[in-house]
Amino acid sequence: MEKHTEMIEQIIELAETCLYALEYIQQRLSDGYLEDAIRLFCEWVEVFFYMEKSIQILPVQKSLESLVEASLALHNTLEKATAAFEQNNRNMVQSIVQYTLRLDYMKWKVELEQIA
Repeated sequence: MEKHTEMIEQIIELAETCLYALEYIQQRLSDGYLEDAIRLFCEWVEVFFYMEKSIQILPVQKSLESLVEASLALHNTLEKATAAFEQNNRNMVQSIVQYTLRLDYMKWKVELEQIA
């Protein structure tokens, strides 16, 4: 069980780093670097999915229902952001990242911290 607790703590640390990365993506968008932001966003999504998969294999004692709900909301927002990126709509992407994705991710992160 100690090994699993350590793994959850590492995922939480990675989640904190991802929050900073999301802020950096937002800054790159503000600075007008859409292609750079796209590359960073793709890497960010990949890391998020890695965290999700890692959590799913852990024998967690607490209910994951709230975390699953937060994940679903975040997936929906990621789809919207991806569609905006595909349309090269920097203003829409910037709005989604700033006002929706960041908040949804923070809610997910809080739920993640609750299972530790």
